[in-house]
Amino acid sequence: STNPTDPIIAALTSKCNSGEVANLDFLDSRWNGNEVFKYTAENGEFFVKMNREKDVSMFASEVESLNTLAKSGAVTVPEALHVGELAARVGVGP
Repeated sequence: STNPTDPIIAALTSKCNSGEVANLDFLDSRWNGNEVFKYTAENGEFFVKMNREKDVSMFASEVESLNTLAKSGAVTVPEALHVGELAARVGVGP
């Protein structure tokens, strides 16, 4: 949903300064519960990775690893803008 009351949209606008979100695309779902979405917004494209089964600490560890890779300068990595929990929802995807 691109509804401003959706918790993902709220996080994108308040924590990531996305501006108005116009579109979302479902990109992938993995065996481990990870789901990936691309949100197209006023201030760019934002990729959202979420997992309903794992503790948020899994993503905090992933951000730490991405930051370490970025500091090395050896490869280009995405910048994590926010890690947090969302309210429980029914169904797949946001």
